[in-house]
Amino acid sequence: MSSGGLILLWVLLMTLFLPDLNYARSYASVAQQIAARLPAEADCIETNVGPAQRASFAYFGHLPLANVEHGQCSFLLVQDSTKSGPPGPVERALAEGRVIQHGDGVWSGREVMQDFRPRDWTLMWEGRRASDRLERFRLYRRTR
Repeated sequence: MSSGGLILLWVLLMTLFLPDLNYARSYASVAQQIAARLPAEADCIETNVGPAQRASFAYFGHLPLANVEHGQCSFLLVQDSTKSGPPGPVERALAEGRVIQHGDGVWSGREVMQDFRPRDWTLMWEGRRASDRLERFRLYRRTR
């Protein structure tokens, strides 16, 4: 087969299957699931997700994520891991009653919430991307 034929075959395969591959890796489905669970009167969502996920959630789900100057939000979106073994820094902080920034970038480890007490929050939704079995998102609503 000539190189022109291989290139044509590659372009054809990418044209047919790239949307499915892209959807599986995207945060669009997670953002839409969260938006479907969020009440219309939601003021803001405090979160520990990284900047890239924040942008995806804001774009795909139109979620009212808290900015730096926020007050007290009624909702909390937590990203953590489901992997077995010793807990990571986010999981250890949750056990200590704190929520820290997820990820390994410049904002990693930044404290998002100092007084996280599970009894003050109700779990509204839990989910993940289809392509990532270790990453988990949980949406909480403040009860107190």
